Amino acid sequence: MIADDKDFITPHITDSHTLDFPCFHKGFVCEYELPHWQPIHIGNFVLDISPTRHVVMLWIAALLCLVFTLLALRAHKQRAVTAFFLFEWGSSSSGAAGL
Repeated sequence: MIADDKDFITPHITDSHTLDFPCFHKGFVCEYELPHWQPIHIGNFVLDISPTRHVVMLWIAALLCLVFTLLALRAHKQRAVTAFFLFEWGSSSSGAAGL
């Protein structure tokens, strides 16, 4: 088959030092070159801490989780006082309390 000769998905899911984003240029994909820092040498061990595509996506996911968690906490805090008073009012006027 013709599709067996062309691999479309692997370049999009493998880790690299470029970030792909949609645009209106040829191929509808533009690339942004991520910064490449000098590796850190610790004895015979080399540690490359340059950001890669997957690291950037993890940062974006962490930022989205933080934003939505803070929004949910803010909404909960505003409604918690109202819910507390409704619960207290409902439990004190129940028929079982008068027995």
